[in-house]
Amino acid sequence: VDESVPVVWFDGGKFDEWPETYAFRDRVVEEWGLDLITVRPRLSLVEQWRQYGVPWKRGSREEAAYTREFQHALDSEAHRRGWGGQFVGMRAAESPTRSRLLYCRGPVYYAVTRDLFVCCPLWNWSTGDVWLATDAYGIPVHPIYTMDPARRRETVRLGTMAETCLAGTPGALATFRRRHPGLFNELAAQFPELRDHA
Repeated sequence: VDESVPVVWFDGGKFDEWPETYAFRDRVVEEWGLDLITVRPRLSLVEQWRQYGVPWKRGSREEAAYTREFQHALDSEAHRRGWGGQFVGMRAAESPTRSRLLYCRGPVYYAVTRDLFVCCPLWNWSTGDVWLATDAYGIPVHPIYTMDPARRRETVRLGTMAETCLAGTPGALATFRRRHPGLFNELAAQFPELRDHA
């Protein structure tokens, strides 16, 4: 809509981002001529899990730690650059928490504790709406949506590789283990309990 709007990407790093994401990012940046700003968490995923524990439940202290790192990275960059707000691709249909938040606050709201306006232009979009727009506008698609030919792309979720909340995404660890066994084994060497859930 407006090429002058800066694009910010949160790079969660090893075990958070799928290895395929980096090549996909580079392709989109080149094809679209983006001046991409990359932000990173203060603590890596491994450091978060060591400090707070592995996030096995939604709404847990462990899951909240990841959200804090994610939000802090984005908000700090916005404040550092003097921006008054953010456009976020959050949709109400993605989770009950997001649904409550967006239906209560609306698609544009002021987050007092973050001192920023937040605009969620896709807040009431369905998964079907997203794919219609993706096809209609030729938006590049992450390779994870086509990796498993037995699954329709509408049923695939591009979350973090090890998933922020493991219990909230059934099969996430098994998918991680199947697609990237070396990385899974490396992470499981530090957190052996992962093997019980993959």
